[in-house]
Amino acid sequence: MDKILIPLYDSNHGNQLINIQQYLIENQPATIAVKCGNQSMNDAGISTGDILIVDRSIDAGNNHIVMADIGNAFAIRRLVTIDGTSWLNSENSSASFDNYIFQPDKNMEIVGVVTFVIKSLK
Repeated sequence: MDKILIPLYDSNHGNQLINIQQYLIENQPATIAVKCGNQSMNDAGISTGDILIVDRSIDAGNNHIVMADIGNAFAIRRLVTIDGTSWLNSENSSASFDNYIFQPDKNMEIVGVVTFVIKSLK
């Protein structure tokens, strides 16, 4: 794949070129891009239509935003662990979205960790 180089202005180092692919993707074989389908993570800055870069090689930890297979669908949620119980929590104070107790024995699994959000501002 060709490199995607664009100019980057850095006040400390002047202008330089940045390889967008290298910047966004640390482990290419384990990385996927998904389009966000709802506003469940709006308060975390993730909106409908945003492109999420998801790295499937990162072990999910407390407070990571993850893509999870919840058995019948995929969900983008914040993984929160309290006293040994893990939750998949939405973050939208203006609308109600389901939170889930993470139960791997119930056909649930973490697909990967969201590492970047690509958002249109136009």
